[in-house]
Formats: sequence, structure tokens, C-alpha cells
Amino acid sequence: RFMLLVVGDGITEGTRRIGEYLREQPGLAFDFGLIEMAEYQYADSAGQEHTFIQPRVVAQTVTVERAVIRSEVPGIVIDPVADPREQPPRTVSDAGREWRQFVERFIAQARFDDPGQPAPRSGGTGWIKLPLPDGYYINLYRDQSRQEVGAQVRLPGIEGEAAFAELVLDRAAIDAEFVAAGLPALTWSSGNTPSVSLTLPSSLPWSEPREDEQRA
Repeated sequence: RFMLLVVGDGITEGTRRIGEYLREQPGLAFDFGLIEMAEYQYADSAGQEHTFIQPRVVAQTVTVERAVIRSEVPGIVIDPVADPREQPPRTVSDAGREWRQFVERFIAQARFDDPGQPAPRSGGTGWIKLPLPDGYYINLYRDQSRQEVGAQVRLPGIEGEAAFAELVLDRAAIDAEFVAAGLPALTWSSGNTPSVSLTLPSSLPWSEPREDEQRA
């Protein structure tokens, strides 16, 4: 968490667009401020030039609406967050504790060929976010009701479609790597939002040995 300040001599234009962008990014955990540094110059009676710089907040502080991303594979649902002052204190459920322990062990055991790969982190109960370049990520999830675990990469937008097209060119080689590792071939979807996913069954009960299989 950190505070991001944008400071300049004229930054009022586009302020609304910045606020709209922040509302669409519920996972950004930082505070944001706009500061305008107004500059004034004048000459005194002796002809000496002077400069005054006056920092000022562009607008009053406002609360940017936050949201929680809930995984409902194959899609993502964004729910608004209710004002915590209107709700009684919540306790961590057994399911939440179990999931946190699962994620902690997964992160501790994860190894990557790329030393620059950012560490995975919990995206919410039931799914793990593994960052990729350019804002994309792998959604690693498990679903008890469907008795399955899986991984999915969604590639939205024009740039995502272009990335998907590049991957499709190597589809045979990519699928072969998974099959060689004893996994099913990937599911390739070129719908409204292109995606590549892998799904594996994971029958109940989810005992400790079963969770070890899921992490593997």
C-alpha cells in the first residue's frame, strides 16, 4: 500500500477520467492525490525577478468506490463493497482460514523458471492470482461444488486478441508440453474474450493429501 501523488503546474484537465479509471481498478491498493503547483512571477521595485510556487490540492478528497472480485469461473463478477460502518464486525470463517493456509503453502512451494516472475497471491477465497506481463494474469482456482481445480488466462481487448492469435500459432507445441507432463490438453476459446484454460477433476473429500495434489 502506498500513496500516489501526481504533482504538476497544470493537471486539472482529465481529472475526471483518472477517477473513472480508478473506479474500474478495484484491486489497486493505494491512495491517490492530485496537487497543482501554481507558479507566479513578478519584479520588485528594484527590478529583481521573484518566483512564488503555491501548492494546492486540485479537488477535495473523495472516496473512490472499491469493489471485490469474486471468481465464478469461467467469468469474473465485480461486487460493490458496502460501507463497513453499516455492518457488524466479521469473523474469519473456517473456509477462509483453510483457504489462507492452502495459499500460503502453495506460494511457499511454487518454483518458476523465470527468476523475474512475480510471486502469486490470493485473489480471494477460491482463487489465486499469478501476474503476467502487461496487466494479464493466470487465475488459479478450485471449486468444491464442481469438484475441480484449474487455471485460466483471459485476454481481453484488442491487445489480448492479438496475444491470443500469437499463442494459437504455437498451439500444437504448447498442448504437447502439457500432455507430456501428464496433463490434459488446454481448452482454447476465441469467444468475446479469448481464453486458455486447464481443468482437472478433484473429488471430495479435500483431505490434506488431496490438497497436496491440487497444489501440484
